[in-house]
Amino acid sequence: MGIKAKFMSVLSLCLVGIAAFGIMSWNTIEATKVNGELYEKIVLGKDLIADVLPPPEYILEPYLIMYQLLEEKDAAKIKALIEKGVALRKEYDGRHAFWQKILPEGRLKSELIIRAHEPAAAFFDIRDKQFLPAVQAGELDQAEIIMRGVLKAKYEEHRAAIDNVVQMADQELKHVEKSAAELIRSRTLWLVGIGVGILLVIGLVGYFFTDRNIVRRVKQVVSTLKDIAEGDGHLTIRLPEDSRDELGSLARYFNKFVGQLSGMMADVRGNSDNLASASTEMSAIAGQMSSSAQGTSSKSATVATAAEEMSANTP
Repeated sequence: MGIKAKFMSVLSLCLVGIAAFGIMSWNTIEATKVNGELYEKIVLGKDLIADVLPPPEYILEPYLIMYQLLEEKDAAKIKALIEKGVALRKEYDGRHAFWQKILPEGRLKSELIIRAHEPAAAFFDIRDKQFLPAVQAGELDQAEIIMRGVLKAKYEEHRAAIDNVVQMADQELKHVEKSAAELIRSRTLWLVGIGVGILLVIGLVGYFFTDRNIVRRVKQVVSTLKDIAEGDGHLTIRLPEDSRDELGSLARYFNKFVGQLSGMMADVRGNSDNLASASTEMSAIAGQMSSSAQGTSSKSATVATAAEEMSANTP
């Protein structure tokens, strides 16, 4: 990959990662925060169920069935109401066991599991052992006395405890909502900090990548060319060819150029040495020729002197 492609790839990955991180974090916070989209759906669904169905842990419906039994004359319907009351007690016992297991220790659990349960359990026992037998025997007056007396008292005691449970649960829910909101704000700040940290890391990594892979290598080329240009270096210097990007190509062509230049300089030095040797030989030959010329001149002078002497001696 080329340098530009590397930079664009790294930058694109960083931007995509940061954008995905930001969008995911923001959507998660918006969807799950208190009073957010999911929260509102859950609360709405629970409110709807609470408005439509009486809660099994609150014995309101079993209490109302007793009034229906006192007024109902049809034997089949009376049987159906009794069976429904028995089923409601099973539901109550099941939910009671559930809350007894799952609720953490504290005032809320004590209020629901003990204070609200004891009168409810007594209510069901009196209903099953005294009220229902009286209804089945047709002793409606006795059944009404039981209902308006001890059963009503147990129901009212249970109802008071349930009211306290609702109030305590509402306060605890508000506390949980406040804690959740604070947690979301805290985590949001953490996410922002993490995002800034990621940007800093990317910046540092980009800086060191640029410095190590580009700036230093360019400086190495500049330093080598400077040494060659100023005559302080030598032509045996080579740059590392450990990458396939533009700088790697530059290093390869630079090494090739320096190699060719070194060869040319070697040829020039060889030719210079040959020229110096030839010049020395020519100088020696010139010296020999000069000596020969001087000898020839001396001999010519001798011949001329002899010729003059012969001319003078001739009569």
